[in-house]
Amino acid sequence: MTELKTGRAFQLKTLQNDTSTNKVTIGFKTTAIIKIALYKESQSLGLSLSEYVAAIMDLRHEEKLVLALSGNTENEMAIKKENTKLKETIEHLKGELECVEKDLDWYLTNSKVDALWEKYDGQTINIPMPDGSVVPILVDSPKDVYEIILSSFK
Repeated sequence: MTELKTGRAFQLKTLQNDTSTNKVTIGFKTTAIIKIALYKESQSLGLSLSEYVAAIMDLRHEEKLVLALSGNTENEMAIKKENTKLKETIEHLKGELECVEKDLDWYLTNSKVDALWEKYDGQTINIPMPDGSVVPILVDSPKDVYEIILSSFK
């Protein structure tokens, strides 16, 4: 027999040789909060606390068994979950990019800005600054028209 630090006998060899599906008793300590939560969950399912905890342990064991039989490790499952999250993030960012591209397209194809660009293309516009200085801006793209418009509000 193997002695656990609790001093209780743990009959490992007997259990290892037992191939039946008979249930064995297991006990553990937990906080009152967890016990109450487990009890409430078990009651909502119409199970006793013992049946519910046993079902949780059986499901946990089955998940690990399925992972082992399928060749997937917990690390691979974590990687798959992370990949799923990353794919969701990519899809979200694609949507955000589409919105930004629409906004940018509006700025780049604005007919009023295009008309100002055509009118002032190749000219230098002097923009007075709040400190009294003057900044010359050569207009050779729609970006320059926006710069002039924005500079006029300083």
